[in-house]
Amino acid sequence: MALQNSVLAEYKKIYPKKTLKEISVDTGIQVTRVFRLFNGSEMKLAEYEKFKLAIKKSEQESYTEEFQQTLEVFLGLVGPKDIFEIIRLMKRKIKLGQMKQYFN
Repeated sequence: MALQNSVLAEYKKIYPKKTLKEISVDTGIQVTRVFRLFNGSEMKLAEYEKFKLAIKKSEQESYTEEFQQTLEVFLGLVGPKDIFEIIRLMKRKIKLGQMKQYFN
């Protein structure tokens, strides 16, 4: 029950003003079921995953927006040498991520 409470609290922290109907649309869970979940009914694993996915989606949108804004400022301030250095670092991070996936 602790995991359920934490995921619901995290979701409400990200979307404090969403109505039950909006939460239902966002997660794909029926409105009445969303109501029961927020009022203590035990959550199924599939429902937990839907809430976690909605949270992750929000985080990715936030990171993407921040990345775009930072990139625009960066491109306006630095020269080609710095840009290629960032590209090289990003490619290195990609390779490391691929290697981690391979060994896991």
